[in-house]
Amino acid sequence: MPISIRYDFFQQAALDRNDRGCHPLEIVMGESARNDATQLVVNDRFNQAALFFGDGSCLRFEHTSRQNRWARASSPNTTADSVSGALSQFRLNAKHLQLFFDDGSDADFPMTESTIENDGSTLG
Repeated sequence: MPISIRYDFFQQAALDRNDRGCHPLEIVMGESARNDATQLVVNDRFNQAALFFGDGSCLRFEHTSRQNRWARASSPNTTADSVSGALSQFRLNAKHLQLFFDDGSDADFPMTESTIENDGSTLG
């Protein structure tokens, strides 16, 4: 059964990410991704995820083996496409989905469910 987690725009936007020495008004990709994310859905094996954005786009992730690790935007010219284009690496596990960007920033989306039934579900 997939897990759905919603993110409050105002709580995420209030985070102070100035620890990288960025100008307070400069928006880095990690902050932009956090601000635009509306929902995270992960499968119960934590090897597939879908991150949804305010414009309706989605960035899908899969990491089932060293040979099968990818992130794909739902369509071009969307927030998901912008995030995907700036993405250098991601980490997906039972703790969180963490995105690392070319500009040195990151975005962390923690998992909030403490127990998950392992029924082998996948994300379409």
